[in-house]
Amino acid sequence: MMRHRITGAVAAAVILLSAAIVLFWPIDVLSVRALRFASGAMTALPVTPGSDVRIHYRHSVELTPVEGRFEVDQTQGLVAVQTRFTSNGSGLPNTAVARMRREKEWFVVDEQRRPVQPLRFYLQSVNQTRLTVDGRDLDLSSFRSGNLLGIQVEHIGRWSWLRWQLTGKGWSTEQW
Repeated sequence: MMRHRITGAVAAAVILLSAAIVLFWPIDVLSVRALRFASGAMTALPVTPGSDVRIHYRHSVELTPVEGRFEVDQTQGLVAVQTRFTSNGSGLPNTAVARMRREKEWFVVDEQRRPVQPLRFYLQSVNQTRLTVDGRDLDLSSFRSGNLLGIQVEHIGRWSWLRWQLTGKGWSTEQW
């Protein structure tokens, strides 16, 4: 009988320890935060090293599509891979001629895996901005037009992620 109590206590301790490890084991998430209006409002998706992140928008002057391609790097966070656009006009990277090539209708600039974290930009409804992470669209329509948005990879505990999923309460914004 004593042996069953010890075995049960050990099993309970193992279960509690396993639960604690799972809840506090860190994960990486790509977070998008409002930095101007409604500061702290956020959305996030889990990512892994190599995750493909794309920002699609319509250029406000040229009214042509632009796509920024990024990747999640294990040590540097978000890195710029390339910028793609169909017209080479005002406000587009026309000074990177040595790193530019053509792919059918697209001009493609090699961004040389330059760290861009946190990536900050103003959201304007005229740009029709979309964010895609590993083929999943991340809705930016909940953010007010004119807002300064910040995007970065954050290393957080699963407990923080779960709490955000259940309550909408985010984690620390000190690094912003």
